[in-house]
Amino acid sequence: MKTSEYFGKGSIRRLSMIAEVASSRRILLITGKESFKISGAAKSLELILSSLQVDRFSIGTDFPVLSDVHAGLKVYGEIRPDLVVTVGGARVIDIAKMIRLRSAQEASPEDTASVIGTLLSSRVPLIAIPTTALSGSESTHLAVVFAGNAKFSVAHL
Repeated sequence: MKTSEYFGKGSIRRLSMIAEVASSRRILLITGKESFKISGAAKSLELILSSLQVDRFSIGTDFPVLSDVHAGLKVYGEIRPDLVVTVGGARVIDIAKMIRLRSAQEASPEDTASVIGTLLSSRVPLIAIPTTALSGSESTHLAVVFAGNAKFSVAHL
């Protein structure tokens, strides 16, 4: 999968151009409940994404858990996005990666997390916009998710 990085002041303004190049019209925006607004991302993205259909899914848990993946998959299935944008810290980005990955699977989210079976690649692009420093979740192919007391690192994203 081709990966591009944009960084520096004002780089968020490239989002509308990226969506246009990808011919995206329906976006699933995955965010934290409060961090999206507190970080200033909500205000910045309102104008940038105003010409596109945007449906938002907010994650309310403190850790990346499978219940958030299940809830996000329900929203994903209802809207059928052609682009996933995630704004937040590692927890939010990891859940977005899992939702996107899981959307292409026949296996359950639990089996996807524990890597039972073959994982298929999603054709829906993912744009990760970090609002925290040092986690690096936006730059790796791994997603961390908790299933009960077990912690999984899922690759192939």
